[in-house]
Amino acid sequence: MSEASRLVSKHRVEALSDGIYAVAMTLLVLELRMPEEVRQAGDAEFAQALAALAPRFIAWLLSFFILAVFWMGHQRAFHFVRHVDPQLLRINVVNLLFVSLMPFSSALVGEHTRHFLSQAFYAANMAALAAATLWQLAHLVAHPELCEPPLPRAVAAGARMRCWSLIALAALACALGWWVPRFASAVFVLMFLLARIARRVEARAAQKDALLSDRPFP
Repeated sequence: MSEASRLVSKHRVEALSDGIYAVAMTLLVLELRMPEEVRQAGDAEFAQALAALAPRFIAWLLSFFILAVFWMGHQRAFHFVRHVDPQLLRINVVNLLFVSLMPFSSALVGEHTRHFLSQAFYAANMAALAAATLWQLAHLVAHPELCEPPLPRAVAAGARMRCWSLIALAALACALGWWVPRFASAVFVLMFLLARIARRVEARAAQKDALLSDRPFP
């Protein structure tokens, strides 16, 4: 079998990825539902039941935001991809495996906030998603022939920082969850700040590359 016959259309991979991201991000919100018994409750009981949804609401917000960040990163990387080899296809499927698990992880941590295992499972899902993205990134950098033009160094630098930041936050969440599991998932709020820093790192790397490319050859 020739090398060309083993390549997969990137548009089919993008379509599958977009569909799974869309379904996962939609399923997240299904956990935000009021209990049946509040239909006959008064205003005070209704307000109390609504306040009890706060952990699920926080889990939904964090999970939706992080999935959105990784979807945007996936789209940016695949903008440069022209061909998908079997290995990149397998890596992408593994990545989508952890994407599809996010609704369950989010529901678990939102409903069982006080349990260390639920916090650890949620953090592990986050870290696995980041690790799979790093794996995909490493494959694209190691095989520039799959991209046209090759994946820019600045884009790779920003993506790496986002992924390693999420892995670090997942480790911090597990450590915090051992002592005070109720607040462990709150550390992922830092991704809002770290994502902004990653964009600055990417912009600076892009400026540096532009300056180097403008220099005359000796």
